[in-house]
Amino acid sequence: HFRLTTGSSTIPSQNEFKPGGTLIMTADSTSARIIETSIDPLGRWTTHTFLGKRGQQIVLICAYQVCQLTNENRGRKQSLTAYAQQRSLLGQDDRGNIEPRKAFMSDLTDFLRTGQHNQQDIILVGDFNETLSPEIEGLSKLCSELSLCDLLFQHTGLDNFSTYTRGSQRIDFCFCSDRISEACLQCCYEPFLAPGNKGDHRPILIDFSTQRLFGNDDHKLAGPSAREFTSKDAKNTRKYCDLKFQYLEEHNFAMRLSQLEQQWDPDLLEALDR
Repeated sequence: HFRLTTGSSTIPSQNEFKPGGTLIMTADSTSARIIETSIDPLGRWTTHTFLGKRGQQIVLICAYQVCQLTNENRGRKQSLTAYAQQRSLLGQDDRGNIEPRKAFMSDLTDFLRTGQHNQQDIILVGDFNETLSPEIEGLSKLCSELSLCDLLFQHTGLDNFSTYTRGSQRIDFCFCSDRISEACLQCCYEPFLAPGNKGDHRPILIDFSTQRLFGNDDHKLAGPSAREFTSKDAKNTRKYCDLKFQYLEEHNFAMRLSQLEQQWDPDLLEALDR
């Protein structure tokens, strides 16, 4: 069981390689908690929204901020770099006067603020191509305005090292709400040459307590070999549907669902979800 969400800009590539883009994969029983996924139209982030106890929602955002336009890459600005893709799409949206990095930070802040307004907890991970500055700007401003903590620094106390092979500082982070930080059991940056890592950034490992994170345990999903029947088994599928409908009628499911639609009740939602 898994759920994969990939994001890229809407600009087509002429070959199999296209710079930029993000993805999230949720595996095993946790995938059953996903109630929504989303993709930024410019390919700057993808999200999975998980449902916890009493309707609590947790949004995981995987983001990528393009590099600064420097003299070294300025000559390639008309090519299909992630920076050029975003510059083009911003222009098509009558926002051509906004530099892609500034647009990223502004749009991401608005996106996260909307989630917090809807009482969602935030887990924001990504390659930001930016360090945390003492000045209140960029990433520092985002974290300050949204009250997000630097999870790995908070738990390890380590900061003076590189997360990119050709860099000298941290540019890969996990920012989150305080409640999410309290659910973290342990976390770390792995070595560049860690087994299975073929990239040029340090992998980030974070271990959460499922109970603290979601408020309850995951429901174990049965694999195909453990299922008593499948949708291709017409006889048993009909029997299952009849028994399920009978169970729902005996427990007044339709009436209770109608009550929930008219007035929010987290206890009733939990009861219906059992």
